[in-house]
Amino acid sequence: MPTDSTDHLIDRALAVERAFVAALGGYTLQIAGAHLLTHERLPTAPFNVVIGADVAEARLTGFFERTLDHYFQRALRPTFRLRAPVGPPIAAGLLRFGFVRSPRPTWLVVAPRSGELHRTATAAWRSVAAEDVRDAAPALLPGADRLEASRAFEVAIATPHPGERWSAWARTGSQPAAGLAIVYQRDRIAWITRFGPAVETSPALDPGFAAIGGDEAEWIATLTLEAPAPAPADGRAVVAEFTTFELPRDAALELPRPGPPGPPRWRPPRSPVGRG
Repeated sequence: MPTDSTDHLIDRALAVERAFVAALGGYTLQIAGAHLLTHERLPTAPFNVVIGADVAEARLTGFFERTLDHYFQRALRPTFRLRAPVGPPIAAGLLRFGFVRSPRPTWLVVAPRSGELHRTATAAWRSVAAEDVRDAAPALLPGADRLEASRAFEVAIATPHPGERWSAWARTGSQPAAGLAIVYQRDRIAWITRFGPAVETSPALDPGFAAIGGDEAEWIATLTLEAPAPAPADGRAVVAEFTTFELPRDAALELPRPGPPGPPRWRPPRSPVGRG
């Protein structure tokens, strides 16, 4: 079994999550205390997430202004995913900006890829071809442009960057548009992202997920909304608990109307260097 301290393993897993978003055409902006996962062409979760808010209370106003300005100027609705417990000043600030605390925690669950898990029968899962992922992506990413959603997955899976491995899996007997588990492997961690009702309700890292994690992976990791926290089984372990804050679905971004045009800005010409 591979050995990693818990904090180091969490950092490794979340770094692979950021790489997953980048591989699909997004990016991460790192600011003091947080990583801002961003995908301007896929304006849905899990591609637009603020991870962390490790900021001094006296600097929270500036943190919120910079963070929300980053997303709102791009007409994106971010989700804040913060390590539990969340400090009262941060929670109060998010509530003041109209965010709502999710009543369910999000858990980061990992499992070592062991021979026992790999030998588990995977009859419940079947591999999905890249073209099927492309065709299913629009249905799995509501709110995203159909063409952009299809293209993002098609390009990423068909032309992986060095060090990356992709695979997609669907429940046996269900169509890809009903749900997919996308496995993104990098740095010996297989990050599993679940899309669609057919797989979002599957137990976190059930034996099927562990077996599809990838032959070269040391660890398999995923996020889940299971409650209560998944009990350890077959090496599974909850390594982090997060609290999420989201904007209500009916929240609308209201831009202030531009005021009357101001006078032209004028700056006196500068004298050439060495004259006057």
